Amino acid sequence: METGSIIGNIDVAQLVLYVFWIFFAGLILYLRREDKREGYPLITNPAKNVASRSVRMVGYPDLPSAKQFVRPHDGGIQMAPRDEPEEYELAAEPVAPWPGAP
Repeated sequence: METGSIIGNIDVAQLVLYVFWIFFAGLILYLRREDKREGYPLITNPAKNVASRSVRMVGYPDLPSAKQFVRPHDGGIQMAPRDEPEEYELAAEPVAPWPGAP
């Protein structure tokens, strides 16, 4: 048996590399979910030539469950993600025809 070999063709370095890849993929998924706590789900503005309805864009992975933050000095409890705000009429026009234009 060679030094560092676990079974036949698998050695310690290869096993550590696979564990790192699994850890890194899990870290990316975790961070991707956590960055959706504020500002999601994205709500699109309906196009003028399409039926007038908004579309919720969430993507993968899905939104995380609600999280409670206890604020110091009797500041109460803050929830994230927050409840969705009421929709209101926006008096603005996009400068370009594609979604997300300013």
